[in-house]
Amino acid sequence: MMMKASNKDIRRTIFRNKKRFCSILIITALGVMMLSGLKAACDDLRYSADQFYDAQQVFDIQIVSTMGLDEDDLAALRKADGIERAEGVYRETVYTSVKGSSQNTDVQTLGGQLNTPYLLKGRLPENEKEIAVSKTYADDSGKTIGDTIRFHAPSQIRSTYTISAIVQDPSDLNNKDGAASFRSISASRYVCFIREDGISIPAYTAAYVQVKGSRDMMSYSDEYEALIKRAKKTLEQDVKKQQEDRRYDELVEQMKLAAAAIDPEAAAHVDTSSIEHPKWYIQDRSSLSSYSNIESDAASIEAVGTAFPIVFFTVAILIALTTITRMVEEERLLIGTYKALGFRNIEIMKKYLLYAGSACLLGGIIGDIGGFLLLPKFVFRIFQTLYLLPNYSLQFDAWYGIGGIALFTGGILIAVWIAVHGELKHVPAVLMRPKAPRTGARVLLERIRPLWRNLTFLNKVTARNLFRYKKRMLMTVFGIMGCSALVLCAMAINDSVSALIPRQYEHIYRYDLMVMTDDAHVYQSLSRDDEVSECLTLLVDNATIKSSGNKEERVQLMVFSEQADVASYLSLEDLNGDPLTLEEGDVFVTQNASQVLDFSVKDTIRVQNSDLMEKRVKVTGIVQNYLGNTIYMSENTYESLFGSYGENAVLANFRGNISEQQKDSYVQKLENRDGVLSVVSTSSMQDAFEASFSLITSVVYLMLAMAAALAFVVLFTLSTTNISERVRELATIKVLGFYDKEVHSYVNKETLLLTFLGILIGLPAGTILAQSLTYVLSMPSIHFAVTIHPISYLYTVLLSFGFAVIVNLITNRVLNHIDMVESLKSME
Repeated sequence: MMMKASNKDIRRTIFRNKKRFCSILIITALGVMMLSGLKAACDDLRYSADQFYDAQQVFDIQIVSTMGLDEDDLAALRKADGIERAEGVYRETVYTSVKGSSQNTDVQTLGGQLNTPYLLKGRLPENEKEIAVSKTYADDSGKTIGDTIRFHAPSQIRSTYTISAIVQDPSDLNNKDGAASFRSISASRYVCFIREDGISIPAYTAAYVQVKGSRDMMSYSDEYEALIKRAKKTLEQDVKKQQEDRRYDELVEQMKLAAAAIDPEAAAHVDTSSIEHPKWYIQDRSSLSSYSNIESDAASIEAVGTAFPIVFFTVAILIALTTITRMVEEERLLIGTYKALGFRNIEIMKKYLLYAGSACLLGGIIGDIGGFLLLPKFVFRIFQTLYLLPNYSLQFDAWYGIGGIALFTGGILIAVWIAVHGELKHVPAVLMRPKAPRTGARVLLERIRPLWRNLTFLNKVTARNLFRYKKRMLMTVFGIMGCSALVLCAMAINDSVSALIPRQYEHIYRYDLMVMTDDAHVYQSLSRDDEVSECLTLLVDNATIKSSGNKEERVQLMVFSEQADVASYLSLEDLNGDPLTLEEGDVFVTQNASQVLDFSVKDTIRVQNSDLMEKRVKVTGIVQNYLGNTIYMSENTYESLFGSYGENAVLANFRGNISEQQKDSYVQKLENRDGVLSVVSTSSMQDAFEASFSLITSVVYLMLAMAAALAFVVLFTLSTTNISERVRELATIKVLGFYDKEVHSYVNKETLLLTFLGILIGLPAGTILAQSLTYVLSMPSIHFAVTIHPISYLYTVLLSFGFAVIVNLITNRVLNHIDMVESLKSME
């Protein structure tokens, strides 16, 4: 019977203290959602990518050779230990017309099973006259299934094909029309797939290899990386050198046979020194830009997700400590009665542990629902602008789902035990009497006599109350600090993204147009156009730079002649903002590449051009850049490394007196000019960046919502605890004639002062948190230079105070309804 009464009392306690129960529930839900949600979203991204790679059988290892590959190479790969499958593919870059403009297009043969294109519409080619085109090409050209595509200057492939399918390239998931467009450094915007039969292939351009057991592993796991590392080592030791030598011997023999056909006696004296020794490059999936970007982006978001839950966890413990301490003080008489009736301490403790534990469990379940369902769907909206994954799968991670609830529940229950244990040490006779008031003590301000003497009576009461309840003060200050830091961090993200546009497209890129061409006369025709004030020729190529740690990054290579006036088109500045001049022997690399690959000035890196020639170079300068990665060198430096220098691009600037409409019209006219392969304007890149990153406002709103929720929970807990603890005092001053507004001011003054103190600490904390984003968000091809405008600090202060004012308006209604007669009843 006694236990039934006790259990009934537990249920009644929850209903009587709904506000406190909700405070613990909400802060737990928010903390668990932040802890599990961001991690779940990143794991879901990796899992979705892995499912796609497995379904399309994306290669584990790709091999390319400077002299191509043949069937003997494929046979040797298939025989290697640990290799399940090896297939050869032929790739050729041609040109096709898209809305009047000639565009680079990669045409690739379909392998047997590996790297199968993801079918979006239609069917894969069934004969040599059909072709599958990428969705990007279909969208840009307006063509669909059944239409004809024509290629200019093909080598081995046909010049005309009929479109049979629209597909997604499984090896490139970057969204070239979204926020990842600035990260794509591929020479070709489009990729198409044809059947191998019907064309004469001199040699395969690449070999795709699948490793045994790889599909049973998560692509981004340590086990998968270890498996691929072992397979690469096997190929390098058992296959690479032998096949390179075999291919070289074949080339020598072919040269001798060719010479013998002309002069049999000269065949024995053929000079074979001009024959380049073939070289294999064995690459894993990390050579794919989108594969590496997915892991980098996921790791960056996870790093952000580890900082914020710490704030919520700390606040949750302080809220539980404050709430349960006040509940115990209110129920001293009841606790004494229980003890007098023979209840054990553990049975009395159970009531408060169940109260807080049920709030934690319910809040944790809600947090898991938000963390594993709602927050990932929100983050997926961001991922969809970056990657072209067909499907995003939601997964439940029991370690984080249950672990998050256990962490918050455990922390809060420990706080509850601390709050209750102190009271349970007393005997029933003590507990059944009102608690003796605390011994009076001087606060810090009393020791500053000139200041203390000039304070009014009510201000002195406020000061004493602030210093008297230290746990409550810490809870409020820490909570508002976290709120202010979150708000300022959100503002910093918005400011930083906005600042990237002028920094990159107005300060770094000073040119207006980049024209890719295969005709040397394009420069002369551009320089004669009335719309153009000046232009400059250069070489633009795609390259890969590799550090000593075998990490690599794909970059754009720009080569200028020594006489070029580079400063009129590009701003080359070191990390201190000092201008640099590109001279003979100089190799400048952009700062993001140096951070990702961990090298600095005077370090040696390897540079591989688009012809797979790889050379070691010494970095002579690190230059500022924010979007994309570029390596700059002079004409003589390039020739000493890679041989002949051929200009294939022109940078141009508009005259200052032409309108935007005239600029757009000129670009359209230029795209149709003979010899022009493509035209890229900095204004169009700027517009594309602004459109792609408009989603950043969603991130800002999410962070503001989390900050508001944190502030509301903290301040509401403070205010309700404050009122319940001082109800006799408040009833007394109302009896003495205080008007409602004066009572409001008397109570809310403490809340606003603690809010102000939290903001003072939160602003520098938010600044530090925002600055850390530069290192946390170290994503490939973007340098996130944090910028915080002065107005953002003002907005942070106003929003934080605004949250406090809203809570005060809510709790003022409680103050208005205090029953003076009931509150002043004697407990005797």
